[in-house]
Amino acid sequence: MSLPSRGGIGSSEQVNSLHAPVRMNSASAQRSGVQFACSYRRRMGKLRLVASQEVQEMLGVSRTRAYQITNSKSFPDPVAVLSVGRIWQAEDVERWIRDHRPNLQDAE
Repeated sequence: MSLPSRGGIGSSEQVNSLHAPVRMNSASAQRSGVQFACSYRRRMGKLRLVASQEVQEMLGVSRTRAYQITNSKSFPDPVAVLSVGRIWQAEDVERWIRDHRPNLQDAE
């Protein structure tokens, strides 16, 4: 687990709970972050997320009905709950629609 050093967020020194402090300059930290993001995208593919507004549009229902559906036990769990609402993976919602609302798939 890495913790910020006493120098604060902008400090170039990080403290690792298992090792001695490690110094990183901002260029190498930025480069390693970009490398991580690129390798993550290669491994994971494109991550598509949807919020309640998109779920409502995908289902073609009112906001109230979308709320009822997303709170049902059969609906996939959100991947995140943010201050602005819940977020689902689009793939999970699309799979749920295929399984529970096949008539919506025929219309497309």
